[in-house]
Amino acid sequence: MNPGESAAAEAERARARASRFQRKASQAQFTADNFEKGAEGERMVAAALAPLERKGWVVLHDRRHPAGGNIDHIAIGPPGVAILDAKRWIDPITITPDRRLVASKHDHTDVVTKLNDLMDMVRSIFREDGARVAVRGCVVLAGDRDRSREVRDLGDVRILGVDGLGDELRRTRGDLDEAMVSALRDTLAITFPPVAAPLPPPPAPEGDTALATPSPLFEKAQNFYYLRPWRRAGHNRLYLRNSDGLTLGWTDVNTGARSVDCTGSEAKLAEALLTAADPTGMKLTASDLPKVATRLRGGRLLSKIALMHMSVLVGQEWRRYDKHRLYGTLIDPSATSWELGYVDLKTRTSHPSSEGNLSDTRGPAKRYLDYLLVKMPPDPPPKAKR
Repeated sequence: MNPGESAAAEAERARARASRFQRKASQAQFTADNFEKGAEGERMVAAALAPLERKGWVVLHDRRHPAGGNIDHIAIGPPGVAILDAKRWIDPITITPDRRLVASKHDHTDVVTKLNDLMDMVRSIFREDGARVAVRGCVVLAGDRDRSREVRDLGDVRILGVDGLGDELRRTRGDLDEAMVSALRDTLAITFPPVAAPLPPPPAPEGDTALATPSPLFEKAQNFYYLRPWRRAGHNRLYLRNSDGLTLGWTDVNTGARSVDCTGSEAKLAEALLTAADPTGMKLTASDLPKVATRLRGGRLLSKIALMHMSVLVGQEWRRYDKHRLYGTLIDPSATSWELGYVDLKTRTSHPSSEGNLSDTRGPAKRYLDYLLVKMPPDPPPKAKR
């Protein structure tokens, strides 16, 4: 090797390393700038949503998506649920004639596709809970050249500037009350935890005995009832209670006599259940159940929602010799009824009538048997002897 060749080669290698480091640093700076722009966009959207809290809205910020990534904001209010994706792109957005979302030469239509998929997931969660609530996706533009842009729709996804977000949601009317908004918030908070929260535990192993628990929304969309046999002094009655342990009435199996001890819409449901109650099971079809509105409608401007009716889960106790069981029935007046199987109350094990989901919109029988067991009121205290 000639004099100086070794040093020249080393210098070349050093320049190559420096060039790689510069490219990495440039890429890192580009990524950091994008994250900073995204964070600023999310802060701007959060600020636009804050005044809505006085109008009955609640907002979940920066939630973890089950499939990975994050959800910027989920706003829940009287009109329903709005899933918001904040974007602070430099170039202004164009919606092309073939319904694509484009900024300069960059196609961002995948943002709309992902929002549609997330909306379908949320609707599916609500349907499995026996509810149907308006769900809308919004791409909220916070870039300097888009923040005041007019509202446009791509299917169920709304494209709008951050400056108009508050007014857009504020003028959308809805009929979900405070209790329903809270139930939706609590249910979505379980499904989509904060990004900063610890990762959820892995799925339970096969054969795990942990009981499924109903979501807050499920408890709003369904009523739980329990029938308990009572025999004394020639009487053979079935007493009807709710999940709070309150007695709503009874029917006498021998004479057919009935007594209803509640009022309003619950009295209609209690009357139907007591009329159909029988020691061998619940002889009630979906068409026999009174259609009591659940008020799970939301806002017409978010989407059109058909009126839903209250479904009921009925657990009927059965005793024979050394056996003690709780037989379950799920009745949806808008669809059908399902015999769920039974829970062995001595071992607290479920014996579902079928495997797999009951229907396209309902989960497996075991889930509902678990719900009945979790919500079952304790036995009433014995009466004091005189």
